[in-house]
Amino acid sequence: MNEITRHFENTKQKLNTTGCGMCLAKWTQTTIHLQLGRTHSCHHPDTHVIPLSELKRNPSALHNTKYKKELRREMLQGLRPTECDYCWKVEDNSNEFSDRTFKSAEEWALPHFDEIIYLESIKDPNVKYFEPIKTGGSNYLWSIKNFSDFYDRETAEIVYEKHKNYFEVFNYDFYSYLEFYDPIEKVHALHGKQTNIFHV
Repeated sequence: MNEITRHFENTKQKLNTTGCGMCLAKWTQTTIHLQLGRTHSCHHPDTHVIPLSELKRNPSALHNTKYKKELRREMLQGLRPTECDYCWKVEDNSNEFSDRTFKSAEEWALPHFDEIIYLESIKDPNVKYFEPIKTGGSNYLWSIKNFSDFYDRETAEIVYEKHKNYFEVFNYDFYSYLEFYDPIEKVHALHGKQTNIFHV
């Protein structure tokens, strides 16, 4: 067994001490679809809405939605959340490692294992790997008020006015989250086809 395979095997065994559904990505990784106000902690499950009511109480709801917290609770209880069925299919039908192992083995996830397991009273963990996604045709937060080339002025004004309350609250809380919480370790910024990865 080579060193890389051993690292993945050790990670999987460590995860399984909590349960066969444990995945650190639910605590340490988030992708936020800025144009939609949706999030998920892995690219396999569907995204879910970031409720405005939660954001008004706590900017960290961008990463710590009630929905996501419920899935974390299931994992800590040894359950396998239904939305993570991609990994369960891999594990149930082969001897390969699934993405729950690969993601949990990352340098932005595995070092936080003990904190996640033993300090579960911390209800709003800080994200460690952050993917903000903004796409060309729906680049609301960065372009809607500036009427960028993604919209002609008239269209931008119509869209903005229609969803004004949501954009303003979401925009405020997005930046409040980034400024208030502990430093994020890695950012993977997606701009349409352009991708930038940098450590912070």
